[in-house]
Amino acid sequence: MADFTAAIQNKPHDLQTYDRRALAYRGLKNFDGAIADYTFLLAKNPNDTEALTKRGYTYSLMGEYEKAIPDYQAALKLNPQDNDTFSRLQWTQGQLAAKNAPPPAATTTTTTTAPTATPEKPSLFTQIKPLYIVIGIVVLIVIAVIVRLLTRGKAEETSHIIR
Repeated sequence: MADFTAAIQNKPHDLQTYDRRALAYRGLKNFDGAIADYTFLLAKNPNDTEALTKRGYTYSLMGEYEKAIPDYQAALKLNPQDNDTFSRLQWTQGQLAAKNAPPPAATTTTTTTAPTATPEKPSLFTQIKPLYIVIGIVVLIVIAVIVRLLTRGKAEETSHIIR
């Protein structure tokens, strides 16, 4: 972080350094620092779709979905063909809906029944019986013997070409 900050002090107009520092902040889970750098970038260029998307993603990581959605929507307004941002917007809206959903109502019943386990589909290994394995091996041996008997005693055709 100190290197990015020093680089920014040396070249305060280099916006790419702010973007890199924000990414580093986000990697270190210093989301407030990342938000501050992305906000600075957007103050310099409000039409920066990458900064909008990255700030929205950072808000999503923080769980502040209501702040992330306007950033994603603004980025999509500038670049409607950005499928990645569109997917992130949909995911964030779903997370916000789940966060704001009322808890499921508790149902009270007068009789208590034991929960029934859902039957699981048996695996292939539990379906194969040892008898089936023995039958399969015997069939393969019989086929091998029949093939050997059919091909036994026949002369092989030889080619007259010398190799």
